[in-house]
Amino acid sequence: MAEPVEPLVLDLLEWIGREPRPYAEVIEAWRTSCPRLPVWEEANARGFVERQHEAGSEARVQVSAAGRAFLQSRRAAQGPRPRPPPSTPKALALSFRRATPEDVPACLVLRGLTRQNAIPVERLAAMGITEESWAADVRSDALPGFVCCDDDTLVGYCFGDKASGEVVVLALLPAYEDRGIGRRLLDRVVEHLAEAGHARLFLGCAADPATRSHGFYRHLGWTSTGTFDGAGDEILEFSPPPRAKA
Repeated sequence: MAEPVEPLVLDLLEWIGREPRPYAEVIEAWRTSCPRLPVWEEANARGFVERQHEAGSEARVQVSAAGRAFLQSRRAAQGPRPRPPPSTPKALALSFRRATPEDVPACLVLRGLTRQNAIPVERLAAMGITEESWAADVRSDALPGFVCCDDDTLVGYCFGDKASGEVVVLALLPAYEDRGIGRRLLDRVVEHLAEAGHARLFLGCAADPATRSHGFYRHLGWTSTGTFDGAGDEILEFSPPPRAKA
């Protein structure tokens, strides 16, 4: 391990601490594109961290047994280390833009990190949704979408089917919920599909009133058709307001 990275890996393990932390929070704080300081990547490659993901809950990260042993040995060698002062939460630097094929790998990972109805990459592949197929649909504009980024980190997205008018997916990291991001992404896809000529849009939504999506779409004016798709999701529909004439 390169010398500049080792103390940062120690900081990462101590920052995670004894209790598991949300995976999205860890990645946001520690993953870096700098090849000289691959802190998260190094800790993960050496087995110092473990990812937990149970159905119906967000993925979490904890220090592994190997990581705890590494911490203990380094602490013994170095003696007491002063704790850094708590960091000040950074202000969000959100941006919204059209999705590109290069966004697809991050979209696939994020789909497995949502608070509810998370679908890991392996399950998506079994459903026929791969990086290659998704990127091809984005490239051909068959599946237009929009993404939200916090600085350079993709934190949410929404895609629609240009041919049918279906809103196919809306996904957001749990740490970015309740900030209006999902609505802004959905609004952009709705507007885009309306510009493509669709007077009626539809989507599949969980029928359970306890889920977040159930109330989210209805609050925005989506209504039930009384029908369900093959996965048991309720079909909702929405008629975009007519566009003002120029």
